[in-house]
Amino acid sequence: RMFSISYIENKIWISYFHGLTDGVGRNRVYDTLMYYYFTFKNGKEYDSTGIWLNDGTMREGMFDDLGDHVYEVTPGFVPRPTPKDEDIFHMPETEEVDKSHKDAFVDEGTKMTRYHINIRSAEFMAFCKQNGHSPASAFQAIMARVLQEMYPSNTKQFTAALPVNCRTAVGLENTHRNGWTFAYQSVFPEQLKQEEAELGAQLRADLKALISPDQLKSTLNTYNAITAEAEKYSDFRDRLSFYAKNYTTFMGTYVFSY
Repeated sequence: RMFSISYIENKIWISYFHGLTDGVGRNRVYDTLMYYYFTFKNGKEYDSTGIWLNDGTMREGMFDDLGDHVYEVTPGFVPRPTPKDEDIFHMPETEEVDKSHKDAFVDEGTKMTRYHINIRSAEFMAFCKQNGHSPASAFQAIMARVLQEMYPSNTKQFTAALPVNCRTAVGLENTHRNGWTFAYQSVFPEQLKQEEAELGAQLRADLKALISPDQLKSTLNTYNAITAEAEKYSDFRDRLSFYAKNYTTFMGTYVFSY
């Protein structure tokens, strides 16, 4: 199903196919539902900023698709290439290895290994502040150090796929549709020999470049060019074959999902 609503007693459950929207767009739908619920329940008006009103009032670009545009990039900008798969460290993803970790399980659908990691917020943010990390780069630094300790002979880079909201970068802040892509941040084993503050400064600057408007626009332009080429194939099987050759999701060492 692309979209479904179910309920039990006083609880409601709404689920979306990820192709329709992402977490930001989903929350905007929830905000609208809550606005009308409390307006009706409490019999008074609330601030409707950001709410899709049922009188037909819509914010500009509410249903814009990031795939419908070609984005202008600063002349001379050279986008950061995605690391080559053979240059990246990949964790052993056999079920036998995964079962040795009590907090891991193998997703039977994708065969990917998922680890649920809980970090104390206060201690984690103190670590970020002390070492000049952003939260995303701090997690990447911690993961790289842990993995290097687990596999000390490794010489390849650790690459994290970090989900990034592109709406502001491309000027489509109001869209309810999907507005994200991946940024791929790498840490090399030799970088781990540095003091944490030095590594933090490097990764923070690197992440800033990875999520710059020009970099995100370049990424989206590439995706959109592939989609435009795929639309030349009218046969379903031919189009699937084209996508299989040209649009393989790159995951790196791990995907950071939060």
